[in-house]
Order: sequence, then structure tokens, then C-alpha cells
Amino acid sequence: MIPTTLEPILITASEAARMLSIGKSFFYELNSSGGLGPVPIRFGRKCLWRTAELEAWVQDGCPPRSVWLKEQGCLR
Repeated sequence: MIPTTLEPILITASEAARMLSIGKSFFYELNSSGGLGPVPIRFGRKCLWRTAELEAWVQDGCPPRSVWLKEQGCLR
């Protein structure tokens, strides 16, 4: 049977905050301070986050962005 709904691959800041059970203001604060590991994808002025990356970040213990990106092989 084909599922009737699909889980979103990319979500907005509001949806990401809800997914993490935190407020939207705190989510924005984490993102701007580097406390949020995953980096958003930009589409023009819109920023979206990958749900799979947010889930992996939480499973990894929510490290700060600098550590997260090194672990992902994005920084040297």
C-alpha cells in the first residue's frame, strides 16, 4: 500500500523548532550563535533545514555547529 502522506524532507524554522520542542526565538538564537549544528539551505530569502540532518544532530548529542561540521567532514 502506498502511504497517503510523505514526511517533509525540508522544513521551515517554525517547523524545525516544533520538531525539536523548543521555541522559534530560541531556535533562531541557536542558529545565529552557532549552537545549532545543521546549516540551513537557502532558496532565495527562504531558509529550510533537512529533517534527517536535524534528527542525526540530536542523535549525536546536539554539538555546536563547529563540531558538527567537522564531524560531517565539512570543515578542516
